[in-house]
Amino acid sequence: MDQQFIELFNSIDLQQKSNFLLKIIGKDISIKNCFVEQFKQHAEDARLSPKIYNIEELIQEIDIEANEFAEVLSQLDFEETDWHRWTPCDEYVPDYEIAQKVAQDEAEEIFSEARETLEYEIKYGTLCCIVKEFIVIVHAASQAEINDPYCNLSDPANEYFIDEAIEVIKKHSDEILRKNYHLSDYESSLELIFAFNSLHYASLPLLLESVSVLLYSIIRNQEHAEYVWMLKGKYNTKLQLVPKLNEHICSLLNNRELWINELELCFLEEYNTSLKLMDYYFKHDIKTFNKKTLLLADRFKSSVTGYLIDKIEKETTLHIKLLKEKVEAGDNRRYFNELKKYLKAHDLKAFIALIGSKQIQADLYICEKMYDELEKLIKGELKQKDTLYSSLEFDKAVKGLYTNKPDVAWELTQKEISKQMKNNRGRGTYAYIAKLLKQSGQILGKAKMVNDEIIKLFNHQPRLPALKDEFKKTGIV
Repeated sequence: MDQQFIELFNSIDLQQKSNFLLKIIGKDISIKNCFVEQFKQHAEDARLSPKIYNIEELIQEIDIEANEFAEVLSQLDFEETDWHRWTPCDEYVPDYEIAQKVAQDEAEEIFSEARETLEYEIKYGTLCCIVKEFIVIVHAASQAEINDPYCNLSDPANEYFIDEAIEVIKKHSDEILRKNYHLSDYESSLELIFAFNSLHYASLPLLLESVSVLLYSIIRNQEHAEYVWMLKGKYNTKLQLVPKLNEHICSLLNNRELWINELELCFLEEYNTSLKLMDYYFKHDIKTFNKKTLLLADRFKSSVTGYLIDKIEKETTLHIKLLKEKVEAGDNRRYFNELKKYLKAHDLKAFIALIGSKQIQADLYICEKMYDELEKLIKGELKQKDTLYSSLEFDKAVKGLYTNKPDVAWELTQKEISKQMKNNRGRGTYAYIAKLLKQSGQILGKAKMVNDEIIKLFNHQPRLPALKDEFKKTGIV
């Protein structure tokens, strides 16, 4: 460092230098990080010291900072893609993917400072500072008017920044959990959340839903939950708007009646909490459980089929409906055998005929020895011009006829081979035909016919070297 600068530095009043350096450090997050790392113990002592927080002043600061950030975010315009931002690569990338990547790059340039600030507060700041910076991002994003008509950033675009802030919290959740916080810091942080929510989001779940990722980490015991419950009453907070957070808090209060009442208020609003309530009723009040099964199934459809199928009353309309769903989804043996107990033969046959998957139909026809129906199904599929998208695996289905309808099995196999040779020439087709012929040796009384067909195809004119190669690989010649 040059001598002239050293002389200048030494000649300036200490307070003036401190004020100047404070401004410089405050403007650059990287310098701020270096400074705090240099004096880490001092920083930690300061963080854990008791403080008096003015909630109204913190709310005013958040409003000002969020409004400023919202104005910056509102300048984003993704209607026209800035193609100059994209660096071409060797691989083909669709225009819509380029537009999305460019939009994310632009958004990240604007968001990077907010991200760094939030990460700094998580590492060195008080809990109140973490909460404040997080709310600034959420509130700013919710107010911003971003022009993104094609949803290149997100749908809507505002959610991108909230999601990014949530990801920062998730990424550092272990670090947040490990830290201790002074009681005044802890209580003020929670009050800031509830006070700000009451002021701006009283009837909306946005803030509490977003900040819940942080609240799960810091509301850890009954004492914490009781303080939150007091704030809920003080600010008339509708925790039912965020069922998972509400359940988390109530579960820590060790008040079973309250827990049930709160989950009843938001029953069917959220999947996991609805199942938790149903779990309780299943163990302790089966009558109530049975009453609610129809409501649960109607709200969450097939998502709860697996949950309900082994719990609900047998032979009820809902039970039979769920059994059918399981069979149609491919769980056809166990649940099909149970379904058979409750359906007449003609109803069972009609049900199988309406199943969307041809392969499941074939499996059930084989299981029930409905060989005529199986034959009709396979023939119907063979008549289709396009076999590429058929859900029926011919080689598996036709096996069901090998013993009981060998003539039909061989006839259908020949038609399938002919159709494949005509429409789908290629090594993949030849490998499939070789496999089909090899397994056709199991058809009752048709070994000679199968062998004749193998020889005929092997000597096909014009010559098919690839087919011969596949026949040899399969071991049928």
